[in-house]
Amino acid sequence: MHASLTEPHPVDPRLERLAGELSSAPLPAGVTLRLWNGFEINLGGEKPACTLQINTPAGLRALLFRPTSLRLGEAYIYSDIDVVGNLRDVFPVADQVIGRKASVADQLRVAWSLLRHSGRADHAANLTGDRHSRSRTRKAIRYHYDLPVDFWRLWLDSRLVYSCAYFEKADATIDEAQVAKLDLICRKLRLQPGERFLDMGCGWGALICHAAKHYGVKALGLTLSPRQAEQASQRIQALGLSESCKVDVRNFFDAEALGPFDKIASIGAVEHVQSLERYFDCAYRSLEPGGWFLNHGITTSPTNPLRAGDSFLDRYVFPDYQLASIGETTRAAERAGFEVRDVEDLREHYARTLEHWHERLVQARAEVEQVTDPVRYRIFDLYLAGSVYEFQVGRLQLHQTLLLKPKAGDALAPQTREDWYSH
Repeated sequence: MHASLTEPHPVDPRLERLAGELSSAPLPAGVTLRLWNGFEINLGGEKPACTLQINTPAGLRALLFRPTSLRLGEAYIYSDIDVVGNLRDVFPVADQVIGRKASVADQLRVAWSLLRHSGRADHAANLTGDRHSRSRTRKAIRYHYDLPVDFWRLWLDSRLVYSCAYFEKADATIDEAQVAKLDLICRKLRLQPGERFLDMGCGWGALICHAAKHYGVKALGLTLSPRQAEQASQRIQALGLSESCKVDVRNFFDAEALGPFDKIASIGAVEHVQSLERYFDCAYRSLEPGGWFLNHGITTSPTNPLRAGDSFLDRYVFPDYQLASIGETTRAAERAGFEVRDVEDLREHYARTLEHWHERLVQARAEVEQVTDPVRYRIFDLYLAGSVYEFQVGRLQLHQTLLLKPKAGDALAPQTREDWYSH
């Protein structure tokens, strides 16, 4: 990943001393810091796992002075910093470095030489207006998901499933694990032929196609991304499912007008809503009494929270994303009227899914850069590698929550989970 410099930057000896200060604190993993003049420091560990190549003064500034997720992320995607080795190895060190503050004297002493890099093409979302407005929500979704479908094909599975897979076997391929996930959702919902099934935020249509083909439901998928809807419609036609499967470009908060539905799934959509109460109320009102809702979404840990500070993910990956703990999620569902029947954490499955995606992205780097551009590649390189780490350490989790809209007098829930896992 090393990028050569076209113009060398002279290094003030005082900058080298400041860089050396990073080695004074114990770090959880070995990393070598290398400046543009060849000056190197071992930042811990007898055998460094990777090398941080600082290419410009802006890169060193991002590392030394009040580093945040956003500053370090921008330094990487704009090539002020490179990582020689596996990018995933650098995150334990970044975790330690973020939040470190240099003294005021140090900042004044070297600020003159740490100029910001200029002349960059802006890849940030830069959204304006009310975060709760429909127009801003539509822009946020399209910023991320309306990239060319050929980009997604290079590193997702063959069905373009962009959510946590389910690894029934340790050696399962990403395609096998995604099919297993689709089927697990259908079994948890106990889909039956002829039922009306809604997918709130259907992506490229993998779940609605699977449910219609294998479970005989009448499936409707909603998405705010025209490119996703176009691809999903093509998949539906290719599979001969036009009579039982449909996708619309529509906000899922309008789902009540399309219902009622017997079963609803939301896979990776809850992270994009600003109000959990409104979200669960929408799903509740869209269901028949006795209907089931499976909510599959990323959650946070109250005891191991995400780092504070400017967020690279919010600016360059998922603008306006909103995460909650599983406690906050189930509380909002209950307030809407749902009965919580099952909660399952698939955190390790998502870490493995992200490893697959990241490895495939890195292998397809040349093609990804051709379909998009080098900065977009680096954005996804950093986002996927960093997400692996966040799930591994437990700051992020993935919960499937099965919810029931009560219906008086009927015993609607099964006695055991057996048919979910023995098939």
